[in-house]
Amino acid sequence: MKQKIYYLAAVFVMTTHLFAASVEAQQGDGKEKPIGFELGAHAGVFLPDQVEYVTEIMSMWGMRMSWATKRGPFVELGGMVGHDEGVDWQNLSLSYRINYPLEEMLGLFYIGADAHRYLGTSQTDWKIFGGGHMGGGIMAQIGEPLWFRADMKFNVNPGVSMYFGFGFVFRYPEEEKQQENNLPQ
Repeated sequence: MKQKIYYLAAVFVMTTHLFAASVEAQQGDGKEKPIGFELGAHAGVFLPDQVEYVTEIMSMWGMRMSWATKRGPFVELGGMVGHDEGVDWQNLSLSYRINYPLEEMLGLFYIGADAHRYLGTSQTDWKIFGGGHMGGGIMAQIGEPLWFRADMKFNVNPGVSMYFGFGFVFRYPEEEKQQENNLPQ
């Protein structure tokens, strides 16, 4: 099991360095619109520890939506599901996320609350827990609205767990404000 964890950490580090080395600065007119909404999908591995009836690393996948707040940070709603080694796991999370420039990419830091629902091996009833998380990652632009995102998220309760995920995010600019007579500007 420790070999899998070291292998996954090495893959995470190599992938982030690969994208850091290959991303070039975007050419633009300097008038980029602020982002208002994001929608993306991701997949990765979930490493639970000290969780009753759950002893193996699980494959997970999910989706997330993010909205920009008036002050700049994002509110992010996400969900993940997985089934591996006889265990079913579902997660719903709500996060407060800040972005910061990191060379030609964006660095991420987020913190929030979780709702977990799981059915472990040899269990007949689903267990439901609330918990918290904090995490970080990077985003690198691939095309106009498309970005690559890599995350590492630490969860507390039930037990402790770590999620390493990779995926794609579509980032959309804020809607332009309309004049009082509702005509486009």
